Amino acid sequence: MKLRTLLGLPLGLATFGLGCSDPINTAPLNLPDAAADAAVPADQGTVDAPAADASGEDVPSVDAGLDAPPPDDVSSADVPSADVPVPTDARVSCSSNRDCTATGQLCDTAAGVCVQCLTGAQCTGAGEVCLGHRCVAGTPCASSRTCMGLVCETTRGVCVDCLADVDCTVAGQVCRANTCVPAPRPCRSSRECSASDQVCDTARGACVDCLTDVDCSAGQFCGAENLCRAQVCVPNATSCVDVMRVRVCDARGTAAADRPCGPSEVCAMNRCQPRVCMPGERSCGSATQTRVCNPDGLGYTTAMCTGALTCSAGACTDCVDSDGDGLSDLIEGAPSRNSDSDATPDYMDSDSDNDGFSDRVEAARGYPGFSMGSPALMCGAAADNCDSAMDGRPNYIDLDSDNDGVPDADERTRNTNPCARDTDGDGLTDLVEQIARTDPTMSSSRLPATSLATELPYRTGGVGPVDNQEFSFVLRARPADVMFLIDSTGSMQTTITQLQTAGAAIIDGVTTQLGASADVRFGVADYRDFGEGDGTSYAFNVRQRLDRNRALAQAALRSFSADAGGDTPEATVPALYGLLNGLALPNYRGSFNRSANAGDCGGDATAFGWSCFLPGRTPIFIVYSDAGWHNGPGSTTNFYAGSPGTPTYPQLTAEMTRRGARFISVDVASSSREHSSASARFAADTNNIPAGGSPFVFVGGATATQSQVINAVSAIAGQGRSTVSTAVIADPMETRLPSGRTTGEFIRTINPLWGVPDAPAGYDRREGATFVGVANGTTLTFNAVLANDLVMPGAVDQVFGVYVNVYGSGLFLEQRAFYVLVPAQR
Repeated sequence: MKLRTLLGLPLGLATFGLGCSDPINTAPLNLPDAAADAAVPADQGTVDAPAADASGEDVPSVDAGLDAPPPDDVSSADVPSADVPVPTDARVSCSSNRDCTATGQLCDTAAGVCVQCLTGAQCTGAGEVCLGHRCVAGTPCASSRTCMGLVCETTRGVCVDCLADVDCTVAGQVCRANTCVPAPRPCRSSRECSASDQVCDTARGACVDCLTDVDCSAGQFCGAENLCRAQVCVPNATSCVDVMRVRVCDARGTAAADRPCGPSEVCAMNRCQPRVCMPGERSCGSATQTRVCNPDGLGYTTAMCTGALTCSAGACTDCVDSDGDGLSDLIEGAPSRNSDSDATPDYMDSDSDNDGFSDRVEAARGYPGFSMGSPALMCGAAADNCDSAMDGRPNYIDLDSDNDGVPDADERTRNTNPCARDTDGDGLTDLVEQIARTDPTMSSSRLPATSLATELPYRTGGVGPVDNQEFSFVLRARPADVMFLIDSTGSMQTTITQLQTAGAAIIDGVTTQLGASADVRFGVADYRDFGEGDGTSYAFNVRQRLDRNRALAQAALRSFSADAGGDTPEATVPALYGLLNGLALPNYRGSFNRSANAGDCGGDATAFGWSCFLPGRTPIFIVYSDAGWHNGPGSTTNFYAGSPGTPTYPQLTAEMTRRGARFISVDVASSSREHSSASARFAADTNNIPAGGSPFVFVGGATATQSQVINAVSAIAGQGRSTVSTAVIADPMETRLPSGRTTGEFIRTINPLWGVPDAPAGYDRREGATFVGVANGTTLTFNAVLANDLVMPGAVDQVFGVYVNVYGSGLFLEQRAFYVLVPAQR
C-alpha cells in the first residue's frame, strides 16, 4: 500500500506507513480536537489509532481508498473500513456516475457517494494528483527516494501511486492513470458492465470506462487506457493567443493548437479577421490628422495636429517638401532613399520610380483619363496606395501600382488604368487582354471564340477551388482548297503523263465522295529547281490558280511536260512556301516577287499565296516527286548562296502551321525514298499525322495511288461521321515553372457533355472522353476542369497559356486557348 494524504491535505503534512517492513516515523498532524471531531461523521465513530511504532500522537489511519479506482474497478471489499470520511455536507449518495452529474463529480460505488476524482485521469491541473478523492497538488519530487512509499512521476515531477502495474503491491491491483486500482472486471458484453456504468471492451474482455467519446459524460472525452478524461478545452472553440495568433481547440476537446492568422489578418474577439491596419502602425488620416492603429488591428485612434503643424509619417511636424510634389521629405525618405537608383534621391525626384508618371500624379491618384479629379496632396498627407493590402508600397515608388502584372510604364503606353486590374470592366484583366491581344480599354473587345480565360488561385495542400470551363465546337465538312504540286524535272514525265488521266480521276473522285453540296476548289502548279540561268528551271510555276471549275484544273494537268533537272534535290520548300505565303524567288538570281492579292487573285484582298487560298477554307497540298528537298528537314544552311536567299524549312513549317494547311505526298521513285522520307518528317513537324495513325505519305505511281489520294482528301475535308476527341497541349515556351512541370497540369480533365442535335441524329454515343459517330453540322460541348496546384501567388498577377486541340477521326481540327490567371498575393 502507498502513503496517502489525510482529507486531501498535501502529502508530507501527516503520513505514516501501512504494511511496510520498516515503519516510517513522521511528525504528527496536530488537529484541534473540535476539528478532528468535525471530520468524523457520527456514524463512523472514532479514528483508529496508529501502529505501535508511530510517534505516539493520535494520528488518523490512512485511507486505503483515497486514490480509489473508477467505479467499475471498486468494490466494498477492496476499501478498508478506516476510509477517511468526507464531511457530511459534501456527501451525495450515488450508485453510478449519472447520479453525480448535477455536482460535476464521479461516483465512488464502493462508498456510494459522489467524489471529485477516482484516479489521476480526472485531475487536469498542472502537477495535480488524485488523493483522498480530491485533485490536489502532488508532492514535488526528482526521484522516488523522496516520495516516502510512493513513486516519482518524473515527467511532471510529482509523487504518484504508481507508474506501472509492478508498483501496485496489493494482489489483483493494476496501475491506471497513476493510481493502483483493482483489475478490470471481465466481461463478454456491455450488459455485464452496466451496474458500474461502464462498457465492455470485447477485444480485451474487460469492463472499461469508455470505448468512444459518447460513453463519457458531458465535458469529457475517451482517452488513454479507456478512461474518461476531462476536456482540456471547449471543442472547436477559438481564442486569441496574441494579435497574430489564434488558439483552436480540436473537435473532441483533447488539445488546443496555436495557429498564425493570415498575412492580412489579426486575431480579435477570439478569431482571425481581416486586418484594417498593422497594430501600432502610425500614419496620417489627413494632412492635419495623425492616427495610430489599435492593438487589435481593426481600427485607428486619431488626433488632430494643432497650429501650423501637419501630419507626416503619423506625427505632427513642420512640413518640408523640397520637390513640391505634395509629399513631405520625411515621407520620401530624405535624404538617402533613391527608389530608381538614379542620381537624384526621392525627395528631390519628380518621378521616384521612373515609370513615366510623376510623383504628384501617383501620390494623389490623379492618372490622366482615370482619376484626374483627385485633389493635389497637401504637404504631409499620406501618398495613395491602390494595392495597400498587397505590397504596402505607395504608387509613387511602386512599378506596378495595382499588382496586375502590367507595369505602370506599360499601362501609361497602353492608356490603361494603373490602379485597376480590369480597366474596361469586361471581366478580363488588363494582363489577360494584353496577352490575348484584345483591347483592355474597350469592353466590346472580347476574346475570340477559340479562347477562354479563368482565374485560378493556388490550392494550398491540394485544397481549394476548381473551375469548370465549357466550350463548344461545330463539326463541319469544311470548304477545301486542293492544290496539285508536281515535280516537273526530266525524270517525272511518266508521272505527268499518268496525271493527265489520274489527276482528272482524283478531282472527280473527291467531288463524288464529298457530295454535291461540298465546296472544293482545285489548282495546279509544278516546280523544278534553281538552274544556272539557262531558262528551263524555276522554283515553281502556277498553271491554274484555285477555282471551283474542275475542268480548268483538269486542263492544267495536261498543259506541261517534264524538262531540265539532271540532279537532286529539288525546290520543294520554296515552291510550297511561295504557293502558301505569296513570297517567291521565281528564278536563279532573280528578285523576290510578292503576290498582289487584289490583282493576282481576282481582286479578292483576303486571298493569300500564289495559289490564292481563302480564309475559312482548308489548304490541301498534293505533292508528287521522286527526289529529295532543297532546304528540307534537317537542313542547317541555305542551299542557295544568292541574295536574297530562299525560304528555309523552319519558315515553311511555321507558315503551314499558321495556316492550318494539310499535306498529302506521293513518292513515285522506283527505288530511292528521299521524297517520302522528307515528307514523313514534314508531316510530323506540321501536325499532319492523324492521331494514332500514319501520315498521308504514299509510294507508287500516280495511277496506282489515286484511290489513296481520293480517300485522304475526303478524310481531311471531313465527309461522313467522325470520332471527335481532345488533347491538352502545354505551352512549349513557358520557362517560369519548376523543372519537369508544364502548363498542361492546369487542366485536370476534359469531359464530353452533350451534342446538338442529340444522339442518334447528331452523334452515336459518348465513349470516355470522346464523341463517337459525329455528323457534320453537330455542335459538341465539352467541359474542362481546371485547378492550380502548380503556381503559388507572387508579388503580381501572372498569366499562363494552355491549349486544347480538337481532333476529328485523328485529324487536327481546331485549337482552344486557355489563359490561366494566377492572382497575386492579396
